[in-house]
Amino acid sequence: MRRAKSWRDYRQVLLRLLEDREQRYQKLAELQEKITVGIESLDRGEGMDGETMLTQLKVEIERREARQDPS
Repeated sequence: MRRAKSWRDYRQVLLRLLEDREQRYQKLAELQEKITVGIESLDRGEGMDGETMLTQLKVEIERREARQDPS
């Protein structure tokens, strides 16, 4: 980060920091909501066993890697 030399520079830096913090808080709130939804789903018995989940994750990772592979 560059060094502020005037009040205007300080203000710009502070505004940028506040915007960054707001974005982090928003992402955290979204993550907390996803976790809550997942826990509620598990409480209703709608979960899947770990082996099935890992298999699906592996397939998804391989699919994404294949999409990124230029050859």
